[in-house]
Amino acid sequence: MEYELPEDLKMLRQAIREFAEKEVAPIAREIDEQERVPFETLKKAGELGLLGVPFPEQYGGADAGIVGYCVPILRL
Repeated sequence: MEYELPEDLKMLRQAIREFAEKEVAPIAREIDEQERVPFETLKKAGELGLLGVPFPEQYGGADAGIVGYCVPILRL
């Protein structure tokens, strides 16, 4: 069975990829060595809406559901 992501989730995947390349990749070694997630990076992810992916819009989320939640976790 094949499944193709809807266009909105493809756009979410691209936004996550760009965020990771721009904000996380340059400091990935430091994050690993210090075993911490920089608050500044987490805050930027939140400002982009990347932390509220599965939650309803009425609560400030993206209302992307469980499949949308899987996009950043599983790198679909």
